[in-house]
Amino acid sequence: MRALVRHQWVREHGTPRLSVLVGEARAARALWSEWITLTGRDARPIVLVPASATRDAIAAVVQAAIGAAARAPRLPSALALRPTALARFARDRDDRWAAVIDEGRIDLAASRASAARATAARAPRPATTARARSLAELTLFEALEATAATAGRFALNQRVPVRFGPGDLEIDLVDLRARVAIEVDGFHHFGDPDRYRTDRKKDLLLQSQGFLVVRVLAEDVHADPRAAVNAVCEALAHVQRREAREARAKETR
Repeated sequence: MRALVRHQWVREHGTPRLSVLVGEARAARALWSEWITLTGRDARPIVLVPASATRDAIAAVVQAAIGAAARAPRLPSALALRPTALARFARDRDDRWAAVIDEGRIDLAASRASAARATAARAPRPATTARARSLAELTLFEALEATAATAGRFALNQRVPVRFGPGDLEIDLVDLRARVAIEVDGFHHFGDPDRYRTDRKKDLLLQSQGFLVVRVLAEDVHADPRAAVNAVCEALAHVQRREAREARAKETR
């Protein structure tokens, strides 16, 4: 999923991109469907290449998919290939079609193995992409994971044992150790007075529990998440300076 999100982010920012999901057809369909559900985006149905297709037939499907992606680059596109079919297509081929396929390639088996290793390494940290409730949350999470100062620190949609309404308070992205909370706000956060009031109550409650709250706009994250990442880095730096001051104060007592 993370590789697919990166592909689509590149596509949305002006570089034509066809995601090529290499693996079992069922796994490719499931991943594409999950991404569409998660993001709420319109997208082309995934193109499935039969495992038994001839090299010429595969080339025709690939060229048609690349052509469709080039004609409407804003509409997400994906192609599913079995490894054997991909090898049949790519053998002794060194042209534009092969370059596009190689650029957009996502190996599903490798992605699953990588995700399993990452989950085991971070256990019991529940920061999985499946927790994302919007594309903006997932995009920001990916940007934080790709930044050295914030990688491995934030969990998606984590509940903390603080009562807020009928249940525990949930934070869009949170570093529980540093007590930095990130809230990603869409337009509905400002157009609905009740939602606006709820957000302010949530901020006050988080602050009373020692959290530093960073609010960012979803549309800004979509446009370029780097500003949001910089704001988070500044918040973490503030926490680290505060901890250093407190440590020095203890030493002088």
